[in-house]
Amino acid sequence: MFGQRSQLYWDLPLRESFELLRAIYRVPRAQYRENLDHFVEILDLDRFMSTPVRQLSLGERMRGDFAAALLHNPRSSTSTSRRSASTSWPRKRSAPSSPTSTSG
Repeated sequence: MFGQRSQLYWDLPLRESFELLRAIYRVPRAQYRENLDHFVEILDLDRFMSTPVRQLSLGERMRGDFAAALLHNPRSSTSTSRRSASTSWPRKRSAPSSPTSTSG
């Protein structure tokens, strides 16, 4: 999903980068809108959707790249549904249990 090159367009606002990717991947508008709304909500992208990508912090760009990689519903070898993959992502991991030692 992530390499050294971003899918986002440096001089465009994040929103326009997503629109361009929608056109490249030929994602139907209704599906795009649903996917975008979902990622804007779970990744908290609202604050910087109109900001040019070059002005985003590294964390903001990474969240944008994450959304861009999944906006077109790519096939996944680990999940059959975008919803199941994306809704499990933000969960916190529970702390590993400490091993119990028994003296014998």
